[in-house]
Amino acid sequence: KLTVQPALAWRAERTIRKIALGKDDVAAILAMNLADMIVKNCPRFRLTMNTKLFSNGLVKTLPKHIRNPQGRKFHTMQDDGNPAKVERISKTLLLIQQWAGGVGHHWKQAYEDMKLKN
Repeated sequence: KLTVQPALAWRAERTIRKIALGKDDVAAILAMNLADMIVKNCPRFRLTMNTKLFSNGLVKTLPKHIRNPQGRKFHTMQDDGNPAKVERISKTLLLIQQWAGGVGHHWKQAYEDMKLKN
């Protein structure tokens, strides 16, 4: 239905974005997994997921010391104790890197911006 009715695709993107950018780490991880599966299996949905609001929002969910490390080493950037938080950070970074290669220019720009800061 997402490929036949574009309005459903935009509604799906908005719902996934809302959950992925929320405070609940487990729900955000599941929303990112769902978005990744849909993008991989439904090529037309890539255009829908290529929004600046979603790409920049996902980058902003990362802790500041990861978005702008200022010379800190990666092993000192691990969050202490919360495995869901660490998994969310890892999934976010992986998604940004993967989607920079094929989903759209907003994701590529977010990835390039992060690379310049590191």
